[in-house]
This record gives sequence, structure tokens and C-alpha cells, in this order.
Amino acid sequence: MFGTSKNLQREIDDLRDQVRILSAENENLKGNVDWLMEVLNQNILGYVIAQGTPPRILYANKGISLISGYSIMEILNAESHVLENLIHPEDRKMFLERYFARLKGDTVPLMYEMRLISRDGTIKWLQIMADNISFKGQPSVLASFVDITVRKAVEDALRQSEEQHRLLFHQSPVGIFYYDRDFIITHCNDRFVEMLKSTREKLTNFDLKSIVDRRIERCIQAPLSGEEGLYEGPYISTTSGATIIMSMKTETRYDEQGEIAGGAGIIEDITARKAAEDALIESEKRFRELMEKSPLAMVVFDNNGDIIFRNRRVIDLFGYTEDEIPTIEICWQKVFPDEEQRETVKRGVAVALEKAVKDGKEVKPHEWKVTCKNGYVRDVEFRILPVGIYRFVIMNDVTRQRKTEDEILKAKKIESVGILAGGIAHDFNNILTAIVGNISLAKHNVDGNDRAMEILTMAERASFRAKDLTQQLLTFSRGGAPVKKATSIEGLLRDTVSFVLSGSNIKSEFVIDADLRNADIDEGQISQVIHNLVLNARQSMLNEGIVRIEAENFYNDGDTIPLIKGNYLRIAIKDQGMGINEHILPNIFDPFFTTREKGSGLGLSVTYSIVKRHGGYIDVESQAGKETVFTVYLPATSSMAEMTVSEERNTNNGGGRILVMDDDAMVLDVCRKMLRHLSYRVSTAVSGDEAIEKYRSALESGEPFDCVIMDLTIPGGMGGEKAIQKLKELDPRVRAIVSSGYSNDPVMSKYLDYGFLGVATKPFRLEDLESVISRVLGMTVNS
Repeated sequence: MFGTSKNLQREIDDLRDQVRILSAENENLKGNVDWLMEVLNQNILGYVIAQGTPPRILYANKGISLISGYSIMEILNAESHVLENLIHPEDRKMFLERYFARLKGDTVPLMYEMRLISRDGTIKWLQIMADNISFKGQPSVLASFVDITVRKAVEDALRQSEEQHRLLFHQSPVGIFYYDRDFIITHCNDRFVEMLKSTREKLTNFDLKSIVDRRIERCIQAPLSGEEGLYEGPYISTTSGATIIMSMKTETRYDEQGEIAGGAGIIEDITARKAAEDALIESEKRFRELMEKSPLAMVVFDNNGDIIFRNRRVIDLFGYTEDEIPTIEICWQKVFPDEEQRETVKRGVAVALEKAVKDGKEVKPHEWKVTCKNGYVRDVEFRILPVGIYRFVIMNDVTRQRKTEDEILKAKKIESVGILAGGIAHDFNNILTAIVGNISLAKHNVDGNDRAMEILTMAERASFRAKDLTQQLLTFSRGGAPVKKATSIEGLLRDTVSFVLSGSNIKSEFVIDADLRNADIDEGQISQVIHNLVLNARQSMLNEGIVRIEAENFYNDGDTIPLIKGNYLRIAIKDQGMGINEHILPNIFDPFFTTREKGSGLGLSVTYSIVKRHGGYIDVESQAGKETVFTVYLPATSSMAEMTVSEERNTNNGGGRILVMDDDAMVLDVCRKMLRHLSYRVSTAVSGDEAIEKYRSALESGEPFDCVIMDLTIPGGMGGEKAIQKLKELDPRVRAIVSSGYSNDPVMSKYLDYGFLGVATKPFRLEDLESVISRVLGMTVNS
């Protein structure tokens, strides 16, 4: 029943196509046909179910209401004589006879036409398809009504315009052909002949059963079974051998009695369209390839929130598979587990989308912290762009960029402090040298006065504590560059941790790789780093708990930490303390920042500076009330750890000439006093140039200096590093000692490489000065 109704609809579609062809080609009928097509487009099938004698309507749909002009309720409530009056008087008898015959089970035509008088008196032609059904347990008739008034008008117009129809038929932009029940082509238009590259003589009366290309066979046969046929693809013409890519649609043709008379086909050359579709497919393929190769994570979702596409970088970024985040809502829940943050993000996205749609362009990117499947928190920049019904979300992982920016900011802070610290440390060490030197001299002049000796010793000890502070300041300055060598880190870790935790109730726990690589470090500076971090842990744990120290080999892929790719040592120090508040966490490495009443605020900033100068990286994870983890990354080396070898030293009991070069008058004064106390004759100079001139004069006079003590740094003048080169030009056998408060300067650590034979680190005592001079004067110097 319903299949037959579909056939009616197909015939209507066929008529609609004919009208469209007429409207495109016939200027004289264009206005009328446009009107007819508009009416056809508004047609809706009407359905009723009738039952009983006389007939009563038990069901009516909106379609019959629109056709008749009566409301559904009016139709349902109408008496039988009222219903009969709706039928045109000339058709009323036929309608009732067929209705009663159908109820009896007699054979009645399935489809026929009749006229209906609508509410406004308009006479409408209807095509009826009726069949027996059982409704509510009673024999009934289901009838469908199609308003064919327009079709009737069209048929009249077509009958009156046979010549015009013939012209339109042959001038159609699509190929049209008709065939009968025996599959013989009865008519075809010029476009059909042209598309198949054949002739009318060959195609007229052509038997479609003889086609060679059987791909269209099913499409040709379908109309004779009352079905619609469809085919799209290549076809090889039997009559010409030509190949075309076509779209074919076939429909059933009926005769005046409603019987199948044959089929009608329309073919369209879709070669250009297929080429465009193939180009579109190729374009989409390239687009997907481009999306997949993009370094950025990309997600496309529709208005329903369903994810249409995501590239591989999304999985790499978040760690979730496609099955784990099928929709954008689930994606939000996964990567923003905190509900408050998630709602904030969703509001931000909604506002951004609204603005993007309104402005028709991409809006300013937003940056949020996302949580990956492995729990790692990343900084991700989101760009949102609407494209039609789709939403593009482009995500850029800026975690490393932000860390690098933070590192640059910290470095600038450290650098600014370093400029100040270098000058302060230089001057402070000179002051301490004068203080320590004079205390040393005083201790040698208080014979028998134990109380005075005790006081002087305490003052000396305090001075060296002040020296430790200057060493921390020097870490910020350029003079604090590390002197690196291959070092085994395990022993350094254990010794430093043991020293810091001694005297406390805090225990240590070590987890160290058995094959831990050596590190390329300045042992003294890295010892200070470990010292500061373990001390920080001790102070936060209130003298109880466990400090866990982990050391392992680590390969940086370039994404995890903002350092170049390569092998590193990863050292983690975990405490069980009170944690660090989130709002102060970004400031803990700032110079002089401290939360402790007696803290200097230098420990962590010094630690940061040392690690940075080693080409490493330090990170911290903490929350208030939870453990704190400091993680240090240091460059690994495949070199073996260097062994320390002690030297054989000679001694000297004093006597001889010594030249002292320093820009500080207090240092020169105390050195003069200490050297004279040691029975040396002393000359002084305030710059490298003066020292060179005095050394030359002494050589020429035949009374050369036995030793030269030179300050490494002379602000605004020649320091010891350059002066020693000049002196060696004058006297290759010169014995020189470098003196400076910059104990970490490479010249101080590897003085022999720079031409010096000894080093005196400021501040120094009388005993220190005596020892280094005695050793240098006792050395054999080759020219």
C-alpha cells in the first residue's frame, strides 16, 4: 500500500522535473510554470480512514485538511451526507460504488481520479489510492489523496503545446529517454544522443536488454517493478563505445488506466562534478594530513559537542585515547578535573565562541592549565575558531615556553643582584682581609693574656662566618662561575646530607641508581646546593621525619624540562614538612625572599644561581600542608671522576723581597704589617701598571723581588690576570701569588694554568699568608 503511494510521489517528482525543464527553456510559459511549480511544492498527501455504511471518517490528517479547507475535527464530526456533498456530483456515484465494493472485498481499481469541492467552492482534482484495512477490528478503507489539480492544468497546457514540449524536450540540459514494457526505447532527446556520442537512428527502438555494460541493468529494470532506479558511475555506450561518468535516475510510467506502461530515465553527465568531488576528497585528505603533521593539537567538534576530528598531537598532549574522550564535554571533565576551574574555562570558551561568531574571526587566545592523564599539569594556549557548524580548537603546549620565560625572569633578578653582590663582596672581602689580618697580628702580640687571645679568636671566627656570607653573594656575581670537573655525585650526596642532618632526629633515605652517571660539576658549589635544599627540608620538618633523596639517570627529550636534549642526572629531595603556599611558590627563588624570621633569603636564590650556571634546571612541587619536592637536573658526563692528588711542598722560613699589588689601602697596610712580621721586605703597588714598573726597576737594579702577591681584580685598572702575563714577559721565572675574594673564579681554582704558583683567598690570616709564600718560594721554577 505505502509502496504504491511512493510511486505516486515519484510520478509527481517526474512531473516536477518536466515542469522544471519547461521553466528553464520556455520563456513564454515561464511565469505560469513557476506558479505551478510553487503550488506543486506545497502539496501534502492527505490520508483518511473510512468505515461503515454510510461511510464515516475515523481518521484524517493535516494533508486532507489543507486540500479540502475543512479542519480535521470538522471532517471527523461530519455526517455522511455532508461528506458526500464534498465530492463533485459527477464523481459521487463512482466514489460510493467503489467504496462499498471495496468493503465487500470486490476487485476495485487501486487508483483513480475524482473531483472534490473545497470549502471555498474551488473544484480540485484528486488522485486517490485506496485499499482495504482492518481498523479497530472492523473492515475499513484507507485512502490517500493527492491534489493533482496543478498536474491536470499542466497536462492541459502540455497537450496544447505539443510543439513547444518537443522543443523543450530536445533542448533539455539532461538526457531524457522513454522505454516501454519490452525495454524498447520509444523516445529520447537530443542531449541523450549527444551524451552517448551516438545517433538517433541507433538509439530509437534500441533494445535495452542488449546493453553490453550491465552495470545499469538494475536501474533500467526497477521501474517495471514499480520502483525507482538509481545509478551513478561510469558507463560504456553499446552503440558508440564511448565512456562517460553519469548519474541515471529511472521512474515508472503509467498509462491512463494506472497500469505500468514502461519507464522514463534521466541521465546527467557528472564527469565535471566527479572531478570536483575527487578534488574535494583529495583536499580533505591533504587537510587531514596537514592536521596530523601539525605540531599543534587540534580538535574539531560540532554543535552537539561530538568530536568530528582530532589529530595525533591531542593524544600526545593529554595522554587520552579517542575512546576515552569521545565528546568535548568529557574532554573538559578529563583535562579540567577541578569543577570550579572547569566552569570558568567553559564560560571563557562560550564567550570566545560568541564573539568569534559575531565578529566572524578568531578571537584572542586563552591560556589555561590542563591536567594530563599521567597527572602532569601543562600550560596550554587555546585558540577557538568557528567554521560553519563546526568549532575548531587549536591547542599549543606553552609549558616549556612559560618555564623558559620564568627562567629568564629569575635570571634577570639574579643578574641585577649579581651586579650589586659582586661589588659588595669585593669590598667586603677587602675589609675582612684587613680585620682578619690585624686580628692575626694581634694574636701574636698578646703573650700570656689568655682572655685577650680568647676574644681575638672569637672575633676571627666571626670574621670567617662573615666570609661565608660573601661567598653566597659571590654566587650571584660573574666571579661565581663554576670550575667544573667530572664528579661522582653519590658520595657528595651522602656526605652533605649526613652533615646537614647531624644532631637532628630527621632520618635520610637514599634511592640511587646503581649505574648513576658522573656529573660535570663544581663539587664545592653543588655541595652548597645540596646543603641548602636539605637544610630547607630540615627546617620545614620540625626536627622529625624522613628526607628522601633520589638520584637517577634522566634523558631530556626537550619537552619535559626547558633544557637542550641530552643526558642529565635527576636529583630529587623530598621532605615531610609543612609545604609551601601556592601563592608564594613562584617567589621562593627570588633573592632575599624568605618566610623565616631569621632567614637571609639567599639560600634558595644561591641554589638557583648555581644550578643555572651549571647548565641545569631546578623545579619545585609543593602545596600547603603537604610534602615539598625540589628536583635538580644536572648535565651528565661519560668522563671518569677526577682524583685529587696532594703536592709535595717545600718550606721557607722568611727573608726576601715581596711586592704586593692591591687597590685597597687597608689590604696593603695589613699585608705590609704581616709580611714584615714574617721578616720580609715589602713594596706595594695600587695597580697592575705600577706593579710591572716596580718589578722592572727591581730587575734592572739587581735586586729582584722574590715573590709578587697580586689582587685578581682592580676596578678600572689592570688586575692580576693581565699583569702576570706582562711580568712573565719581563721575567719568565717570576713567582706570583694571586689573591682575591672571588674564590670560585677559574683563575683562583686553576691558578697554575694562568701563570701563578700560589693562591691566597681573602680574607686570609697571618698563618695562611706565611704558608702560601713559604710553599711558593720553595718551589723550583723553570724558565
